[in-house]
Amino acid sequence: MFNRADEKRIRRQERKNKSKSGVFPLIPKTIAGNTKSVLGTPTSSKQPMITQRELEYTIGLVGNQLIERKMTLSCAESCTGGLAASLLTDMSGSSRWFVGAVVAYANEVKSGVLGVAESTLIAHGAVSSETVLGMAYGVRRVMNSDASFSLSGIAGPTGGTPEKPVGTVWIGWNILGHQSSDVYHLTGDRQYIKFQSAALAITRLAELLESMI
Repeated sequence: MFNRADEKRIRRQERKNKSKSGVFPLIPKTIAGNTKSVLGTPTSSKQPMITQRELEYTIGLVGNQLIERKMTLSCAESCTGGLAASLLTDMSGSSRWFVGAVVAYANEVKSGVLGVAESTLIAHGAVSSETVLGMAYGVRRVMNSDASFSLSGIAGPTGGTPEKPVGTVWIGWNILGHQSSDVYHLTGDRQYIKFQSAALAITRLAELLESMI
């Protein structure tokens, strides 16, 4: 966990960033060469990398934000296979705000459980903005939560295409019906891509919740 000096440093940076944009960017620019606390290994030291230590702090922020707003959270996962839910529930007390998750690895689960239209999966594929938005909406509905996020991507080392290479990850968020999505292109081994995908989803969620103030 972070010590007092770490917390003071991050709080100072949050205030500095927030004064500029109103939302503090939690995603670090680059942490070159520091792979010891990250699950998996990147193939480039120049891409953003979130460590376990940073993610633990961010999950604490998310929990506090949800508690303050009396909100609950759920998630739907494909490429991460439940890792995001596991990371969230590693925090003691997360039952106060995290209600559950759906691991929608197969398209049949995306459509049958989460309600993603089969026409969406056919037209856009499982790894797309349209699909993750449908997943986020679906898991929020199924779990009756206030906020949700979803992930679908290609963790590799197989399964990539020229249009959607290995490391392509779409993430969707739905907070009280307000939805957004973004695509990330990660390079690294399977464990690294899964961890960073989950970390990015949670980190952006913290930013979105912060912007609600």
